[in-house]
Amino acid sequence: MKIKYLLYILVVFSLVAFGCAQKTSTELMKNMEIEKSSIKDVEFKKMCQNAGYEWMFMKPTQNGKFIKDAEECMGCMVKGIEHVCDKEKFMKLMGKDESKLVAVQLNIAPEQIKPNEKITLTFKFEDAEGKPLSLQREHEKLIHTIIINDDFSIFSHLHPEDSGLKTKEMQSEGIYSLDYTFAKVGKYLVGVDFSADNEDYAKLFYADVVGNITSKIKKDLSTQKTFNRYAVNLSLPPKVFAGKETTLTYYFTKDKKPLTDMQPYLGAAMHLAVVRDDLTNFIHTHATADDMSMNEMMDHSMMEMNQDSPPSFGPRLVSDIVFPEKGLYNVFGEFKHNGKVIVTSFMVEVE
Repeated sequence: MKIKYLLYILVVFSLVAFGCAQKTSTELMKNMEIEKSSIKDVEFKKMCQNAGYEWMFMKPTQNGKFIKDAEECMGCMVKGIEHVCDKEKFMKLMGKDESKLVAVQLNIAPEQIKPNEKITLTFKFEDAEGKPLSLQREHEKLIHTIIINDDFSIFSHLHPEDSGLKTKEMQSEGIYSLDYTFAKVGKYLVGVDFSADNEDYAKLFYADVVGNITSKIKKDLSTQKTFNRYAVNLSLPPKVFAGKETTLTYYFTKDKKPLTDMQPYLGAAMHLAVVRDDLTNFIHTHATADDMSMNEMMDHSMMEMNQDSPPSFGPRLVSDIVFPEKGLYNVFGEFKHNGKVIVTSFMVEVE
């Protein structure tokens, strides 16, 4: 009886051990698949951003419409209308449009960047055949360069054509330069927005400033702040979800009075630069006045350039944004009042 009982225990133990081994093996295989998928996503994401498109989480589309019963996924928003979740489909789509691919190179001199030393950033724009790319003006400028550091304490919006070089020379060579001084140690995102052949593009680059990093992001989700005597209130939903359109509403006051005489800045009521805390996602978009369309804003901006009296608007500006992934984002805003540009900064947690 004792021997039979021992044999029974051994059999049960073997079965349990075998089951656990199978479970462990299955979990291991799943983890390997997840890891492979993550690597694939990283490659796909890089391809998407290198092509100048946005990487985000939402339902896939076909011919500009959501695919019925399809699940939301991480993918590439091509030309703002086709959200592609599969790398192979993306490659086929880009293959059909190969003539419109552009390349941007960034040269940093000197290569080793030290804080508080002047650096020259040189961008070279080429078409699919390697020829100089002819750029088109968008929001009054050929190139919008956004520089943001990894703790959100530094923000710059610059334009190479403002550096004193002649526009005709720059256009003929496809080379644009600007000088910049990185104020502190850390990693920086250098985002470049431009237009060519009636297409809008965004390219991301990174720069590392050598030294001992001491600062980190201080999470601050407050929605009421003051910037240079301007009190700004940001209204947004209680919860913000990746891949879903979110309306940001700004309300401006100065000396406790509503700001009703705001001015257009670079063809918009307000410029917004949205960046994720790891600097991997970047969006350059705009806000409009409640009662003013973007076309009206552009028309009024042209009036301002011609030194006619610009319109007055405010105190409320709105912007619809789709945050591409979960995480902590910072939304930098630029508005103009009394001829001066004021920068705002708010953090948004995205689920």
